[in-house]
Amino acid sequence: MMSRSSRVAAASLAALLLSLVAAMTPPGFGCVAGFAAPAPDRSAVRGLGPTGGSHATADTAIARFSWRAEAPQTLQLRVVPDAGELGDLVAVVVEGPQNVEFPPAATLLVDVDWLEPADAPTAQTLLTDALAALPAAVGPRAVSFWRVYRLGPWRAAWQDGTPGEVLHVHGRLADSGEYLPVRDPRQLAGLPRWLVWALACVALAAAWWIGRRRWRRRGSAAALDSLPLPPPAWLEAALALRELDRSSGDVRRDGRGELDRLASIARRYVQARFHLPAVEMTATELAAAAREAGWPAAQTDGFVRLLAACDRLRYAPPAITARHYRDCLAEALNCIDGVRIQPVWTPAPAQTLAAATAAWQELQQRYSGPLEDPRRAAC
Repeated sequence: MMSRSSRVAAASLAALLLSLVAAMTPPGFGCVAGFAAPAPDRSAVRGLGPTGGSHATADTAIARFSWRAEAPQTLQLRVVPDAGELGDLVAVVVEGPQNVEFPPAATLLVDVDWLEPADAPTAQTLLTDALAALPAAVGPRAVSFWRVYRLGPWRAAWQDGTPGEVLHVHGRLADSGEYLPVRDPRQLAGLPRWLVWALACVALAAAWWIGRRRWRRRGSAAALDSLPLPPPAWLEAALALRELDRSSGDVRRDGRGELDRLASIARRYVQARFHLPAVEMTATELAAAAREAGWPAAQTDGFVRLLAACDRLRYAPPAITARHYRDCLAEALNCIDGVRIQPVWTPAPAQTLAAATAAWQELQQRYSGPLEDPRRAAC
């Protein structure tokens, strides 16, 4: 399973790569001028003949031209050549009467979006030959160049006038029965090429840095696995409890001192086992700290009750008897036994481990029997 930081890094890298793809993709990719061109009628296309014919069909589109500003009406509007392939250049020739002036050809407008303005051809082509073959103009003449991105027949008209001759646009596929509304490849729009390469280098550097960091983390985890573990906390507690039990005797005198030592041993064990500052806490503070740290109540509630009982008995007016001491010591053994961790591989010396095991077994044998005093539950 991937960690949360790894998932965030992978998502960031994927988002960066997607942004690079989006930046390199031109707007309107896969369509012409922002819209999908309609599929032509195959029956009409197949009926055009080898040269395309001159008759109009129901699919014949009309492109109406006009000036951007006020200008005299034109006498003639023609388009050359009358047939071509998808994306080819056509020339729109506007001729007017004598003694008038035309606006520049760049101000010519059209009401369709499948005709796009283009620059004049720089080499000798069929278009330049067709323009050279035109008869001399009587009046002014304006020539503008356009690229056609629509399959099928179409006609040009001046504003609301009668459309002219039928023009034809063929597909670029060898099989004329499968025309596709596509245009010639164009320069990709979007970010400059140098910026795209820079972002790609940044993405590769980020991927290398993430991979190197993950590799170093794995190496650190392997190194941590080889470190020795600290000895379990119950080893020290077992030795301390046996020393306390041997020095206390039968507790014929007031056992407040023994209970104080017992509470101190229990607090040190809780601090080492649960990593809580139990030595400096009361029972109430210890319960709150264990809940905040997320320790299960089943593991810590017994120690909280034991410490609360020790504190209450140590400051109680009546004298502490051997029964009180025995009950609290037995409760301490039960609490520790429920949460202690057996050493699997620790740096604990063998003598310490053997002595602690023997002490634990001795204490369990002495205090494993049932208690008759019901006050044990208070501990």
